[in-house]
Amino acid sequence: MKIIVVGQGIAGTLLAHTLLKRQQEVVVIDPGKSNSASKVAAGIINPITGRRFVKSWRYEEFIEFAKPVYQELEQQLSLDFYHEFNLIRALNNNKQETEWLLRGTYPSYESYLIDKAELGAYANRVQPAYAWAELTGSAQVNIAALVTAYRKVLQAKDCLIEEQLDHSQLELTDGMVRYRGITADRIVFCEGYQSRNNPFFSHLIHEPAKGEALIVRIPGLQTTKMLKSKTFLVPVGEEQFWVGSNYEWEFADDLPTDIVKQKLLSNLESYLTVDYEVLAHKAAVRPVFKDRRPKVGAHQEYRQVYLFNGLGTKGASLAPFWADHLVRHLVDGGLLDIEVAF
Repeated sequence: MKIIVVGQGIAGTLLAHTLLKRQQEVVVIDPGKSNSASKVAAGIINPITGRRFVKSWRYEEFIEFAKPVYQELEQQLSLDFYHEFNLIRALNNNKQETEWLLRGTYPSYESYLIDKAELGAYANRVQPAYAWAELTGSAQVNIAALVTAYRKVLQAKDCLIEEQLDHSQLELTDGMVRYRGITADRIVFCEGYQSRNNPFFSHLIHEPAKGEALIVRIPGLQTTKMLKSKTFLVPVGEEQFWVGSNYEWEFADDLPTDIVKQKLLSNLESYLTVDYEVLAHKAAVRPVFKDRRPKVGAHQEYRQVYLFNGLGTKGASLAPFWADHLVRHLVDGGLLDIEVAF
């Protein structure tokens, strides 16, 4: 089977990798934008999220699948991009602390909550909080490093076309896909928020969200823990940290803005007590669908046309599982999970 994959973010990368492992012929079409959501995201994998400390959807299932996939890719690419980091988070009042402690009494939560948070290298570098909480089972995936390295694999296999796909050039006849001299059995769109301009899937309710983040250097700070206070502080290199993120639902473009930069700096300075240096300011737009679930499935009329999108902020934990799920459907004829099919 020959499959065209449109987009090489985390979704397209994991889909292409899984297809190639299954000995399928793949053509990836992607222009290589430097500010795609996958190249800007922190890649946080977090078992317990939100103000109410709710366990992430099907977390055990997804992380159990994702970890060996990432470890296998690390070996294949000779790259260190998957890090199991504990997450420390600030509890700002008694209500939050009580809610956190209550979660610890639930059997499905207790294995993730650590009895006593240890700030480690963050001690004396951040303002005291009402209380600190720490959880395990979290991780960080350097998605930008992964997709950049895997792009070289695709180039070496001569299966990457570096351009923006022109939808008007697609021909869909006899259950096949033709695009500028390429004939394939299926085409899978992993375009991120650009799918709102896709003529096959623009009817789906898109709510793209723009996020902005900073990369900062904090001299002397080396840690293997993430921290969440008014922003996330995520280790991404020697003395370097990803700071973010801010989300906007209304925006003019996908470029960084000074007003958001100042907000991120203000939030960072509200709890960080040591000097830092801003190395980069990044922005990107990610796709969000109304039900906050990934979208995996075929077009209602053109059954050779598929969508794999909407991984959102949990893309690092979701991509390996759902890429494999889609490949099992495409190659083996397996049914698509009702929670993501449309």
